[in-house]
Amino acid sequence: ARKVDAAAVQAGAEVDRFVFYDALTIFEPKVEIDWMKGGGVRVRNASDEVYPHVFAIRVRNGNCESAYRKSLGKGEQVEMKLEVGAPRAMAAILTESGLYRKEAEGLVEIWKDEFFGAEGVRLLLVTPRAVYDRLLPLSVAPAPAKVERVLIAHIECADEVRRAQIAT
Repeated sequence: ARKVDAAAVQAGAEVDRFVFYDALTIFEPKVEIDWMKGGGVRVRNASDEVYPHVFAIRVRNGNCESAYRKSLGKGEQVEMKLEVGAPRAMAAILTESGLYRKEAEGLVEIWKDEFFGAEGVRLLLVTPRAVYDRLLPLSVAPAPAKVERVLIAHIECADEVRRAQIAT
């Protein structure tokens, strides 16, 4: 996170080049998620938003499988087929979403254990910029020429194996 080409930012006596942050916020993305037997996931967008990027991740017995979907429209339902491995293009997709390359690579590096190493199933949604601005307003003085913000909603789920365990 600190290996980015950024101007130093000072807060009090502390100076750093850390250019993104994690924030816990209440957010209901309004997506319906069904992890299916056989390694797929069905995702339905019940919101009024278009999610520009969707990642489905399953880690079982230390092995990661993932699927990617570019854009999930309002009311759209899709089935995503998981493939072996973590999504290799995630940093490039985050760069396309507005982060600089080193920022995107830093974010993926920081979160790789949680996203691609922790047992379980999860959905990662890149949210529209308007959602981010509504959830976590930002004010910078003096105002920069341009501000880019990328919010990844991280949704932990229960797959068919976990649902069976809960049922018993």
